[in-house]
Amino acid sequence: MSVRRRNLMPCRAGCSDLRSIMGDWHPILAAVEYEPGHWRMVAQYDELYGEVAFVRRGDELGYRGDDANGQLVGYYRTLSAACMAVHRVWLRYRGASETPRYPYAPGGQQQQQQQQIML
Repeated sequence: MSVRRRNLMPCRAGCSDLRSIMGDWHPILAAVEYEPGHWRMVAQYDELYGEVAFVRRGDELGYRGDDANGQLVGYYRTLSAACMAVHRVWLRYRGASETPRYPYAPGGQQQQQQQQIML
């Protein structure tokens, strides 16, 4: 008796990798417009992680991106670019930036010491 597995996530063109399925998602989909010209970037459990506002600087029109702390991320010409920049800052905050490397990994402290001993 063979067990047939059914595809739980239908693919458009018979694709099998998740990256091609999720390729249509963009951080602009996390932007919620709460008043005209102002968007809040909202994570999965209603966590606010940034804001984007439509602004005028002199004769130019654009978008200002701020992180959750109100710090300026930058000025952008398109809403999608501003949302992407705010999203990348949020990902950078969530990542483990100060974690020590595994000592025996390539380029780790133990391997560097062994290489110095051999020289």
